[in-house]
Amino acid sequence: MRKALQASLAAIVALGLAACETNGTARGGLFGGCDTGTARGIEAEVWEKADVAAIRIRQGNFSPMVVHAAKGRPTILRIVNGDDEFHTFKAPEFFRNISIAKVTRGTDEDGPGCHSLLTIPAQRTVEIHFVPLNDGHYEFQDDLIPLVFSGGSVGIVNVR
Repeated sequence: MRKALQASLAAIVALGLAACETNGTARGGLFGGCDTGTARGIEAEVWEKADVAAIRIRQGNFSPMVVHAAKGRPTILRIVNGDDEFHTFKAPEFFRNISIAKVTRGTDEDGPGCHSLLTIPAQRTVEIHFVPLNDGHYEFQDDLIPLVFSGGSVGIVNVR
């Protein structure tokens, strides 16, 4: 019974956060400034040749734990959820330092926007089409609410 209650609570929180994960504004969004224009101007044929970095979430662990991207190069981050429950990709600093062209979940597509985290449904793939604006090491984690559900997996996006 307790496990079912925790699962229900997690699902409700995830749905609420998913509804808030994009605010659609340029600069000064809910989670700080973001650039929604740089990646939007890149042509479709350039995205066909974009760098691809892939992460798989399985049994609550990211693999690999470190992915690389090049500053200024169009990149697609493909996050595959191999589990039977949803996971999150929470990376506020990463999202503040990239320009997003679009986010896809299967056939669903969101345009440019400001994010702090993304939910990855069970057995689904999410792709983030973006351009890194600044070099650095940006931590990501699967930790929806750290005070309630601690111990989420952690990884790094290394932008050079």
